[in-house]
Amino acid sequence: MMNKFEVIDERYALFDYHPAGHCVLNKKMTVLYWNKTLEIWTGISRDKIVGTVIESHFPHFLSQSYSDFMKMVLKNGIPIVLSPQIHKYLIPAPLPDGRFRYQSTVINRIPANEKGEFHLLLILHDVTTLSEAIERYRGTLKKYRELNQHLDQRVKEEIESHQQAEQFIIHQSKLAAMGEMIGAIAHQWRQPLNALGLIIQDIQDAYEFGELDKEYFDNTVKESLNQIQFMSKTIDDFRDFYKPSKKKESFIIMQAVNSAVSIQKAQLKHNNINIMISSESKGGLTVTGYPNEFKQVVVNILSNAGSAILEARQEGLLGKDDGDILINLLEERDKIIIKIHNTGKSIPAEIIDRIFEPYFTTKNMAEGTGIGLYMSKIIIEKHMNGRLYADNQKNGVQFTIELFTDV
Repeated sequence: MMNKFEVIDERYALFDYHPAGHCVLNKKMTVLYWNKTLEIWTGISRDKIVGTVIESHFPHFLSQSYSDFMKMVLKNGIPIVLSPQIHKYLIPAPLPDGRFRYQSTVINRIPANEKGEFHLLLILHDVTTLSEAIERYRGTLKKYRELNQHLDQRVKEEIESHQQAEQFIIHQSKLAAMGEMIGAIAHQWRQPLNALGLIIQDIQDAYEFGELDKEYFDNTVKESLNQIQFMSKTIDDFRDFYKPSKKKESFIIMQAVNSAVSIQKAQLKHNNINIMISSESKGGLTVTGYPNEFKQVVVNILSNAGSAILEARQEGLLGKDDGDILINLLEERDKIIIKIHNTGKSIPAEIIDRIFEPYFTTKNMAEGTGIGLYMSKIIIEKHMNGRLYADNQKNGVQFTIELFTDV
């Protein structure tokens, strides 16, 4: 019989006291890892759940639809974010004040070994505050419609509340996007990890054949350090992406775009989606604004572009390996224009004017919240005094960002 503690991989110890719940399952839904946060939330200790099938502890934790989602992720490797509105009771332990805990669950596939097998990583975010803020925000919108022109003071108060809610949602949404970013890091790390594994095997072979000399050691150390430096840079890019820009600053558009692309590139490559960047300007194309928030906009658009290409493939509109994303930067008098074109599925004409509305999404509730493009428009048009819009092309959809340089 398997010792429960033998299945805990030391790689996951980093997440033991992370504020989000972390759970690792194998393909048979056996619990391999259960962090301290989940122990607190559920009241189930690690020694009682590790090594057992998760359904035996939570009859309602793994409904049929929930199980189907996990099998889907194991099969295709595309992460899924489950809506907190549907799954708010998955963790039964209430908060100290008796309220139910709302959670958003990210299901992702991670490598289990070099044989090509995979485990499931479940990341459970406590989004009680965010969910309640959204409900308050909806209530604010309803009240705002009921105001009349004679209630000037109340209108002012409601607008201020609305602005605070927007800022809060923008900040909290980065946490909700963390699951997707972890998936991107997994893709970025897979190749250097495989390379390091081969280097270690080669050292053993070199020892057996008597080939260990100074030149061999120098080359091996250099190659290993190159792989490790690449992995370290990936973590730095990830950390910088989540560091909020506190004030406006000058930044180079091409550098910001390249940074955003680097976060999504490995995942797009995994899905055989090509991405190309070009610029019609020889200058640096510098603009004043919030660079990290701008990167978030680009990442949101790239994520939607990737989904549109995958949908087009599923519907037979593209071949299984077809699909491109083209980013073009150009300058026109007083503005810089960034065009992001994808060759995926077009947006129906009857809804293209609504895609930037809050909570509007063409995806099912398990895949989208409908706030990504809404927040992107807020960032570009309210915070950076620009424009963001989309239109259908002959072969796909183009999102256009215009940033004015004379402000």
